[in-house]
Amino acid sequence: MDDAEKWKKRFERERKARKEAENILELKSRELYEVNQQLQKTLEHLEKRVAERTIELSVAVQEAQKANKAKSAFLANMSHEIRTPMNAMIGLSELCMTKTSPSPKQKQYLKKIHQSAVALLGIINDILDFSKIEAGEMKMERIPFTLGQVFQNLTNMLSEKVRKKDLDFIIERSPDLNDHFIGDPGRLGQVLLNLTYNAIKFTDTGYVKLAVTKCEEIDGQCRLEFAVSDTGIGMTQEQQKLLFKPFSQVDNTDTRKYEGTGLGLVIAKDFIQKMNGDIRVQSEQGVGSTFTFSVVLSQNPDIEADLHRFPQALNDKSALLIDPHDVSLASLHLYLNGCGLNVTPVSSLCVDTIQRMYQTEQHDLIILCLSDLENDLTPDLLSFCNQLAVQGQARLILITNEDTDELKETVTPTPLTSFIQKPVDPSFLFDSILEAFGNEVLKEVVETNFETVKNLAVENIQGAHILLVEDNRINQQVAQELLEQAKFSVEIAENGKEALNKLNTDSYDCVLMDIQMPVMGGYEATKLIRAQKRFADLPIVAMTANAMVSDKQAALKAGMNDHISKPINTKTLFQVLHNVIPHKKRPIPITRSQTDDQEAAHLPDIAGLDVKGSLNNLGGQVSIYIEVLRTFGIVARGLHHDLSKAIADKDHDMTVRAAHTLKGLAATVGATKLYAHTRDLEATLKETESYTRCDLYDKLNRELLHIVDQIEDHFYEGTQPSTITATDRPDQASLKADLLILLDMLDQYDVQSEEQLKSIQRMITDKKIRQKLIKAQESVDTYEYEEASNIVRKILETMD
Repeated sequence: MDDAEKWKKRFERERKARKEAENILELKSRELYEVNQQLQKTLEHLEKRVAERTIELSVAVQEAQKANKAKSAFLANMSHEIRTPMNAMIGLSELCMTKTSPSPKQKQYLKKIHQSAVALLGIINDILDFSKIEAGEMKMERIPFTLGQVFQNLTNMLSEKVRKKDLDFIIERSPDLNDHFIGDPGRLGQVLLNLTYNAIKFTDTGYVKLAVTKCEEIDGQCRLEFAVSDTGIGMTQEQQKLLFKPFSQVDNTDTRKYEGTGLGLVIAKDFIQKMNGDIRVQSEQGVGSTFTFSVVLSQNPDIEADLHRFPQALNDKSALLIDPHDVSLASLHLYLNGCGLNVTPVSSLCVDTIQRMYQTEQHDLIILCLSDLENDLTPDLLSFCNQLAVQGQARLILITNEDTDELKETVTPTPLTSFIQKPVDPSFLFDSILEAFGNEVLKEVVETNFETVKNLAVENIQGAHILLVEDNRINQQVAQELLEQAKFSVEIAENGKEALNKLNTDSYDCVLMDIQMPVMGGYEATKLIRAQKRFADLPIVAMTANAMVSDKQAALKAGMNDHISKPINTKTLFQVLHNVIPHKKRPIPITRSQTDDQEAAHLPDIAGLDVKGSLNNLGGQVSIYIEVLRTFGIVARGLHHDLSKAIADKDHDMTVRAAHTLKGLAATVGATKLYAHTRDLEATLKETESYTRCDLYDKLNRELLHIVDQIEDHFYEGTQPSTITATDRPDQASLKADLLILLDMLDQYDVQSEEQLKSIQRMITDKKIRQKLIKAQESVDTYEYEEASNIVRKILETMD
């Protein structure tokens, strides 16, 4: 075979092979195309199913959200509907137990109704909070508050529970910890209440301790760490893993001993996280548990750090601290030493031991902590305390689990300086020790604060002409005397309309504007002032009892330059004036001379009055405070009458206004309980349009009458012999002459009759005449001169 034939055959073979390869490739391509088509159809189907499922899921999510919102709305509505009758059950059962005389069996039934209602209300509140958290509707407040207020509220709520279980409840805080913060005191208190209540619930013997420390402070943000420890039943590791899950409980058996919803810790954890903190737990079964959490709070920039440090007047004082419980003894010893008090701790109740410790150093104060008063306060110990107190060798503060009212009946023979019911809030103990040393501390407060006022940088604004717009006489008096003694010129307008008239006839360097006033309020007046171009740069400062952040924002929005809350703090007032009044030299007005050093010894000692705090606010000026107290004693009964009448007449607006006015006055004179009652009443009134007389008003009523009676007794019934002497008191003829002068002034509608009336009131010791003159004063205050004249005539008729 030649080469040509060979190449031909070879070429044919290759052609056939290529043809076969093309056929195979075509076949495979067709198969690949079919597979690709199948995949495309599958993909399109899957995409269609995904789209369908996405729509279904979206609808399901929307339905779930609607259901969740509906559930939250239902829970909110139902909780409101249930809470209303529950509050009635709680309130009426309390009233039945305290205001009526039920038989022992009836009282037992009422007590069970009350306890069950309170427990059910707690469950309702937990469920409502949890539903808000789930719905993302739980908001945190940012308002000024003090740790002392939080601790005081906590001890008030836990005292009965602690007393029943005979536990030792200890609050441990460092004296270096500032008291003033901005945050959500309600939620913080709720967390502390949940943790401490659980600790008490699971502890049958031993103690529960709440400790607070400052971890760090950066740019005004303070991280506080709270630790709640107990000597209770403790927990296993498995139980600890379930702690922060909804509706889970430590004891979840059919025969469980401890009640609860299992929501408390879940809610607490959410609140803590919203305050930029965290929570952890350490526990050992049969030994106890410690829950530790941290929160971040803002330091209050408007208030100086209020560290717990005793004044220099107590540097040479010493205290004997007696407490048979080692943990609480060590805690109180550490705290009081940190406050600057020389303390000797004693853990024994043996009288021989106590006498020996006392004789080594003649202590000025004895702090006696007794849990079981009936067994611990032995006759020998009572006799020893009596001897020291009667001879004036030492002041005595008794701390016990017993109710203070019952305690006073139990140990009446012992002249105690102060009763404190456990749990002991360190801030309250601190104040009690200050009160125990009375005028020794107050005199230093007076001197220190007067120096503070003198050192304020007001020289370049002194002499400024200030328009004080305020309808309340006591607030007028406080502000006017503070400003005049600091060498300012002051004029007063009773309301916004009168202020506008005065601005049109005279020039002023600044306006201090109250908010709630008759005729025309502060906001409306400010807007009308700002509407005139000539007053565009006139400084206007709000001055009101409303101290919320929203109130300051409202003042600024209305056109005011700044905001000062009542009671007036001297340093804050002058600092604000220094910031807003143009600096220049002005003529200095003549001011009254200072008599505070002489009058410091005559300060009243009235339960319910925070004299020290009020003096701090007034720059330590005793003469102003005494005059304010006198005036409060005169006008308070009239305010009480207005409030009672408004409630009886169901006049909601007048009731709110009367409560607001009384709240401001209570804050000014330092009537802390009265202030709290009026604040709560005002808040209640603002939440509802309808209001009927209730226990809240009764508490306010009792406290107000108590304060007024004490003030009247102090100033008018000889409790100040050095202030009102026998020669100062007018005889019958002189009194009659003064009353005749007053009668003539009233008949002529003379505005100076007010001063004449006040002058007579200060000298009157007869309670019946004084009460009639108070009514006459109320009439003069409302320009009802004829009514006042008739009252004075009747007094004169009884003297003939």
